[in-house]
Amino acid sequence: MSTDKRLCVTLRRSLIRSPVRRRASVAGLGLRRIGQTVELEDTPAVRGMIEQARHLLEVSSPDAGAMQGKSGRRAVKSGD
Repeated sequence: MSTDKRLCVTLRRSLIRSPVRRRASVAGLGLRRIGQTVELEDTPAVRGMIEQARHLLEVSSPDAGAMQGKSGRRAVKSGD
């Protein structure tokens, strides 16, 4: 496949009590902690790993700006 097809994948839920195979799929995507986002090439292998943990992940296109401004931390609201 061409390199212009990319996906942004974000881990949204915890891997606690997940089977070993599901944890391995998430690790294979390069995700380690909740809120972490990675940009991956859209291949059948990556799609298969996403399918294994679809209820734990959020998938978007990089065109949607999913990678911009993501530091992995939540914004803290000021108490004005």
